[in-house]
Amino acid sequence: MNMRLNMTQGKSGFALVTAISITMMIAMLASAIYSVASYQVRAARKTREFLKARVIAEAGANARYNEIKHCFAEADFDTNPEIAFGGGKYQTTLESAGTNRALLTSVGKCGISSATITLSLRNFPKVANASTNTTESAPWEDVAMFTPGTIRINGSPSASVSGDVLCGDLDEKKGWPYEGECTEGASGNINEWFDVTKYTPFAYRWTGTAAALSQAIKDNPAQFDGQIVFFDGVDEVSIESCTLNCCLITAGPISVTGGAVCNGVNGLPTLVSVTGSIALHGGPEITGAIVAVGGSIASTGGGSAALNFTGPLVAQDGITFGGSDALEYDADRAEFKPPDSEIVTDNTVIIAWQ
Repeated sequence: MNMRLNMTQGKSGFALVTAISITMMIAMLASAIYSVASYQVRAARKTREFLKARVIAEAGANARYNEIKHCFAEADFDTNPEIAFGGGKYQTTLESAGTNRALLTSVGKCGISSATITLSLRNFPKVANASTNTTESAPWEDVAMFTPGTIRINGSPSASVSGDVLCGDLDEKKGWPYEGECTEGASGNINEWFDVTKYTPFAYRWTGTAAALSQAIKDNPAQFDGQIVFFDGVDEVSIESCTLNCCLITAGPISVTGGAVCNGVNGLPTLVSVTGSIALHGGPEITGAIVAVGGSIASTGGGSAALNFTGPLVAQDGITFGGSDALEYDADRAEFKPPDSEIVTDNTVIIAWQ
């Protein structure tokens, strides 16, 4: 009987172990199934929200693109605040990528997912309503130098001007070997003849700082070739150690140093300061008109650092000329005028999308 009892107890213990093992296996299997199911649910949610985030990012990119499509010149190159859209939100950034080029980035967010869309943009300005320019004849069209202020001669009297001079008065204390005639008693405001608003509608507007523009001119002047470049800031823009082939118009002062070469294009003036002065240091080479609408022009080069340029000097508040500077008058350069059109319509296109 004891033997039968022991056998019964042994079978009961084996059954218990078997039951516990089966229960553990079922628990492990259930846990694995739950983990897989949870992962699949999370992955499905993430995929769904990523696709939705991408649609939201595309919506943001399209919205920002449509804002600047026909007004690229006035675009704000910055990051906009986040905007709620379609159960998520997007944030766009517009960055300048050179003359008439930009990168537009849109980041869409939905739940735990985010997606980024990048558009490469290029602007092709279209000129419309062409008309013949009827700008009134300006007093500097027949002279090499014009100012209602005083022309002063510094340094060596070897500075020379090939052409006539029209000024308020002339300081000849050190003598000056100029060709042609010098007429004193000039008066008037240059802005009566030079209207900057006739140039700016056709200009590439620099929206960064003066320091950034100065660096861009130095690092990659070719990006501005053949254009009117307009900067409406009042800080000084400097040009150094480069060749710049454009019409540069700034609201504030301009400084040009030795080693710089500035060439006018398309019958436009080369350098224009609307309210500031223009300083020429160390003998740069300049072809085309230099105009200080509300300020002065001063050459500070001396000795062998000659200022060599072709075209008129036009300044409201006087001109300082000296050293071995040499101005060769060119009648064609003196008759500069704004483009013969009135309206520029921007046409910004998407050249790449990723």
